[in-house]
Amino acid sequence: MLTGGVALLTLSGCAGMHPGTAVKVGDTSISRDQVDTISRIQCDLASGQQQQGSQPRSKMVQATVNILIESAIDNMYGDSVGASYDRAALHTQVEQFKSGVAKLPSQDRDAIIKAFTDYARGRLLIQGIGEQKLKEQGQQKPGVDEAVNEGSQLAGRWAKKLDIQIDPRYNPGKSNQAGGGDGSISKSVSKYSRSAASASSPTFVTTLPTGLRCG
Repeated sequence: MLTGGVALLTLSGCAGMHPGTAVKVGDTSISRDQVDTISRIQCDLASGQQQQGSQPRSKMVQATVNILIESAIDNMYGDSVGASYDRAALHTQVEQFKSGVAKLPSQDRDAIIKAFTDYARGRLLIQGIGEQKLKEQGQQKPGVDEAVNEGSQLAGRWAKKLDIQIDPRYNPGKSNQAGGGDGSISKSVSKYSRSAASASSPTFVTTLPTGLRCG
């Protein structure tokens, strides 16, 4: 996100989704406004980091949807099992993140900080859950990556019971992730949009109009 710490088109919504909803994760809704706002801010940040190169804006939108889904699942699962997290670590991460977005307009800054805080809290919950599980299995000092991986697997299994719906405009696939489909149900906003959904060629990206690329 939220890539490395600083890292939408019109169809009728899915059945059971209210207008303006991008994703439903169980009883939690993520709005299209939030997806639009976070992806726009991240695109602006990416554009200011020339070394990262350009990418289709559709990729940033899909990545934003996926990170918000992951954040929702992490927090929902952690809260459901009564997990705790390192509040001091969260404070440190958020303060570090704030310094990287200090020059953003206040409204954008507040939006991206809230999204990052939710994401970081969820990751810390998952880390704590994984660490506890590994200790129960006999590992005295699990590493952070090991703990996060174990916690993520537990969260993934738990999430299978959730009803996860993603608006077709984000080209969802069978794994409940945006960008995993074939693009056939996404509304095309321009002649470039379907190709952009699967394009990875830098040459292709540079042919996109400015409004359809980041960087």
